[in-house]
Amino acid sequence: MRRLLLAGLCVVALCSCVSVESRLAIGRDGSGTLTLDYRVSRRVADFGRSTATGSAVPLPMEREDFRRALDGVEGVRLARYSRRVDDETVRIRATVAFRAVEDLARVPALRAAGFAVVASGGTRTLTEVVAGSPDGAG
Repeated sequence: MRRLLLAGLCVVALCSCVSVESRLAIGRDGSGTLTLDYRVSRRVADFGRSTATGSAVPLPMEREDFRRALDGVEGVRLARYSRRVDDETVRIRATVAFRAVEDLARVPALRAAGFAVVASGGTRTLTEVVAGSPDGAG
């Protein structure tokens, strides 16, 4: 019971210490950019660095994290990256450029998060799961 309570407190602390904004821009030719802008509490970001298990934040925090996530996905590249740290927060802003939205949908981390392109009857629909049910049942 103690472990369950501790895990619950960690989830609440992490959720209250991370804010994420994403912007997707798609041009007429299907190319575009995905810009991710997020702020992480410095305490949470530093906690991940102090453990042997890696980052406590389930988001890429370093330029190399983004490069690894995009490695091997044709038509997708890291166009911009910045990281600012102050006394309370770490702010990450990254822009990923893509040739076609289908290329972006092949990025494993995005695919795992529910990002997909579905073609049907001559139209393409972009879907992204923003939040799932707490029990994972749909």
